[in-house]
Amino acid sequence: MIAIISFTDKGKSLAKNIAEKYCALGFECSVSSAKKDLSENYVKTEEWVCKNFKSGNFLLFIGACGIAVRAIAPFVKDKSSDPAVVVMDEAANFAIPILSGHLGGANDFARKLSELTGAQPVITTATDVNNLFSVDSFAKENSMKISNMLLAKEFSARLLKEKKCKVLLPDEIFDCLKVNGDIPKELDFAKTSEAGKSMLKVIVSPFKNKEDKSVLRLVPRCIVLGVGCRKGKDPKEFKDFILRELNKISLDMNSIAALCSIDLKRDEDALLSFSKDYDIPLGFFSPEELSAVKGEFSSSNFVKEVTGVDNVCERSLFAYGAKKIILKKCKNDGMTLAVGCTEIALHFNSRTVRDE
Repeated sequence: MIAIISFTDKGKSLAKNIAEKYCALGFECSVSSAKKDLSENYVKTEEWVCKNFKSGNFLLFIGACGIAVRAIAPFVKDKSSDPAVVVMDEAANFAIPILSGHLGGANDFARKLSELTGAQPVITTATDVNNLFSVDSFAKENSMKISNMLLAKEFSARLLKEKKCKVLLPDEIFDCLKVNGDIPKELDFAKTSEAGKSMLKVIVSPFKNKEDKSVLRLVPRCIVLGVGCRKGKDPKEFKDFILRELNKISLDMNSIAALCSIDLKRDEDALLSFSKDYDIPLGFFSPEELSAVKGEFSSSNFVKEVTGVDNVCERSLFAYGAKKIILKKCKNDGMTLAVGCTEIALHFNSRTVRDE
């Protein structure tokens, strides 16, 4: 939601105009005033900030930067969680992002305000003003988790100096990569085995600790877990089994896009519990859908007698859309697991590709 606060009559009029335009685009907006005699929408500035900052809304102050800075100061924590904050003057001359320009989207918020009002966006983030790749914008636009915000800051600082960077993917999943859009001229994609030593690099990987911990890692949601289990399996036993096997391949839990199985397991407590604990979407497929998957899989006559298909965990991966298996079927006491990787689609747009 976009939350707007104004401090003058002219600011109130601009706030209403902006809200109407955003609502016409399908956005939800709220308009408030910090001036008591303006309307029934009066609110104290500190109360307005407290409510909207914690809600993660986009915040727009129509007034002086100083007012906004003092108001948000007690709530600022870190760039990975702070919301977008933009300040506009009441004459709509300038739109100034003052917090969370990249990850929170304040820079793009200011640019959109420019389109709607004619205001000049005042962008001050270093990668933007130097027409360079922005790693945090890139991560956000591609729904990737940044492994370490301090490393992200150091990465951007080095990129400003060196102007070149290698984007690495693990050798075993490099063929799952698909790039959409124009790659920034300062980037070069390569396998981790081709990394080199001195060049600045960032790795796009679902795996932990496979590279130097000093290298920034972006975690894509590209991993699918295919599972099966005996009816009534204890949820803790199932969870321990899955985590133990994933730990063997150093998988980052943030990379998991889905947990999949046969539809007979739709109400299985072990699967439902694991999904809830790690906020992982579930996917279920019929025996017919699983049987239709082409390929060579580890088969079991017993599983076929019970479910109607010779393999559940590996077939589930491809039924979901995995491109390859990175962990073949492993089993323990009535539980099975296989791990697959989907296409890793990385998108570059006008915000991550800068024209000089």
